[in-house]
Amino acid sequence: MDLGKTDMNTITKLRRVRLVEVTGLFGLYNHKIELNDEERVTIIHGPNGVGKTMLLRMLSELFNGHYSHLRRIPFTSLTVGLDGGDAVTIVRKVEDDERDGEKSNSTSGVNLFAILNISNERLEVALSSTSDIDEYLASRVPYFHRLNEDLWEDERDGEVVSEEDLKQRYLSPAARQRFSKIDEPAALKELRSTVRTHLIEAQRLIQLTRGDDRSRMLRRSFQFERMIPTVEQYSKELQQQIANSLANYAGESQALDQTFPRRLVELRESLSPELLREKLDELETTRKALSDMGLLVASQAYPVSLSELDGLDDAKRSVMTLYVQDTARKLGILRAIADRIQLLLESINSKFRNKRISVSRESGLTVTGVDGNEIDIGALSSGEQHEIVILYNLLFRVMPNTLILIDEPELSLHVTWQKKFLPELLAITQQAKIDAIIATHSPFIIGDSVELMVALDADADN
Repeated sequence: MDLGKTDMNTITKLRRVRLVEVTGLFGLYNHKIELNDEERVTIIHGPNGVGKTMLLRMLSELFNGHYSHLRRIPFTSLTVGLDGGDAVTIVRKVEDDERDGEKSNSTSGVNLFAILNISNERLEVALSSTSDIDEYLASRVPYFHRLNEDLWEDERDGEVVSEEDLKQRYLSPAARQRFSKIDEPAALKELRSTVRTHLIEAQRLIQLTRGDDRSRMLRRSFQFERMIPTVEQYSKELQQQIANSLANYAGESQALDQTFPRRLVELRESLSPELLREKLDELETTRKALSDMGLLVASQAYPVSLSELDGLDDAKRSVMTLYVQDTARKLGILRAIADRIQLLLESINSKFRNKRISVSRESGLTVTGVDGNEIDIGALSSGEQHEIVILYNLLFRVMPNTLILIDEPELSLHVTWQKKFLPELLAITQQAKIDAIIATHSPFIIGDSVELMVALDADADN
């Protein structure tokens, strides 16, 4: 996500989640979570198997509109309360034959209903039910098996295709319609568009990325997914975000240069020599910081000696005033990404030993050892990669008012790093104006912040 291009209208209409309640999870558990409004971080904990990870996943599936995925999860109801008092409840109803165990691995007898409480009005709508795609495909192409939510693999030759590609190949038009995306009521779609979630899963070090299989292209034409370290993918993403910011910087510079004469003629008031000196000093500090991050080519010197400002006549002061204003606007375009890069580098480099992370517009994230030689970013330890992945997600992949869902942030982290995690997260959530729910087993993550904790009851509800 290029946050530099984020629509401010989207940010302002996003709403915060205040309450999450699930009943009948796995047919056993009822959980209620009231989110911490002031600190913006809520910690859920409990024994293995009570549904911490599943709760995070259910929230992600709901607000991303993945209702077919929700149908596969055994629960009775999921309620999410929003600021302002509105709420949405998803009810999962199972037909008797599945309740009796005859179709325990099927979702063909499962129906979803949405109950919306908006502005004190209640609306109940049915989400169209579809038969289970897995069972249907297994009866027709049994040599294909599911890899994840979207990908299937042919056991005969290892070919990997998307679910949509599989439908196009092997299903009739009528069958494709039968397994098409669930129709979503407009009211639910509108409500869902006001909540943004971002799930950081426990399995976060490997990503599937699209590419070409050159050997198979001789026999068939298709795209497949290959696994690469997430840190490599994020390094490429950051490189692209920097390129986009520099392109915006260049575009703004060109626009300002083209209108400079007109704006100079229209300028009515010039800055005093003292203010010009102060502004130029600030700009040079900003420019040097951006140069140190690799976002700008290092500047040679001030465009004019500061001592010369005192002797400028009114016409020249007008030119320098407009120059200062324009330069501030240009550099301001790079400040947003620069501030996030600075936070990322400061946090990581304060923890890493015998290695240093830096950023360049040519290669994104780079790692160097104490000997000055570059280290492949994919060769970092799992703990180091976890640290980069979580921080990158928090700083570069979410917008304000997003609800971040982090599963087991303690994975592969040394106790010292675990203790630093929550203070850093609290600082980021306040600065970035985001909310977070984290699921953890680690007492070192929690530390003394017991007021942020919500226990998930391990006792089955009878």
